[in-house]
Amino acid sequence: LLVKLLQSTGINVVSNPEGANMVPGLLTALLKAESLRPAVASNRSRLAVLEVDEGSLLPLSRLLTEVDMVMVTNLFADQLDRYGSVTALAERMKQALFNWPHATLILNADDPLVASFGHNRTPTYYFSIETANNDSVAPECKSGEIYLCPLCKQALQFSSRRYAHLGDFACPACNFKRPESLCSSYLLPNKDRSGTRFLVCTPAEEVEFNSTLTGLYNVYNITAALAAALVLKPKTKLSSLTPVVAAFRAPAGRTEHFIWPDRQKQGTLVLVKNPAGFNQALTALADSKVATLVVAINDLPADGRDVSWLWDTYIDTIVASDVFVICSGRRANDVALCFKYHGLPLDKMAIVPAADKAVQAALTSPGQNFVILCNYTILMPLRNAVIKLGGQVYAA
Repeated sequence: LLVKLLQSTGINVVSNPEGANMVPGLLTALLKAESLRPAVASNRSRLAVLEVDEGSLLPLSRLLTEVDMVMVTNLFADQLDRYGSVTALAERMKQALFNWPHATLILNADDPLVASFGHNRTPTYYFSIETANNDSVAPECKSGEIYLCPLCKQALQFSSRRYAHLGDFACPACNFKRPESLCSSYLLPNKDRSGTRFLVCTPAEEVEFNSTLTGLYNVYNITAALAAALVLKPKTKLSSLTPVVAAFRAPAGRTEHFIWPDRQKQGTLVLVKNPAGFNQALTALADSKVATLVVAINDLPADGRDVSWLWDTYIDTIVASDVFVICSGRRANDVALCFKYHGLPLDKMAIVPAADKAVQAALTSPGQNFVILCNYTILMPLRNAVIKLGGQVYAA
């Protein structure tokens, strides 16, 4: 989205749209952009916008001596077998930022860990989502959520929460609190429930945006991209960016919708990789009358070998609804065990490890709508199966 926003202002952008976000993939993206360009044709107006794996930020900071900007969206417990704790990962990220002392920071004001990266550092800009007080979404403290002040380690107080540990926080011990934002978004009612409406406020403008993307996490992503675009191109009018956001479609598998007109079926494919993402996907799809849920989990290196994070998700909400669950992927049995011990009757689930057979089972299951929640390495096999079995992409 940030690439699209910058291109709309006339900037020539180099990126890594394939999603290879570790050091080899990042360097490959830069080499591909330069390989066919004569030295005399160097264009200093070009900008590289790179998605970087959080664990790769520190080694990258030792290879690239200068960057203009670093945007951090949020930090949740993810692949702990690879990274260790979230706080340990945050310390490594802080070291990377220390290696780029002149970089502008764009940070999530609602995430205490992320917001702390900007403590006593300039230039730093923040983005946030505003809601009414007591709008807490998470019903309880789950493993990996951050409730301690990152500066003094005392318990934070939240006047409101968006989800997990994101919200309006303050530390009574050291006065660390949610900083003021350059860009703040306010959700707006959406009568047709198609996509998302929200108001974005900056010191200069208040503009209504519409997006085909759903879920509060996508509003965070859009707000972050808008903040970064406005800092990089300060003369840009926020209102000029509304068509770009409205036209933007998520990459493959990131809440991607499919229809089967001949079967009267609709399916949604959603990438999830940690409890926060899993729970937000369920929240975003809560009103879509889902009859069948496919949960497909692999444990290859790119996914993380440890899948115990499934026990930190709000599976109880699925069990309480009348949904048939298809367990798939290399860890299909672990998924089934998790659902079983959360109380899902055995006649309400099936174990179908193969991606193509799981999609076929979803298409033949009762009900009109089904949702597939999956992690990295099984995403494309599932998507390929969806298309092979007649699924047509459409904008919800």
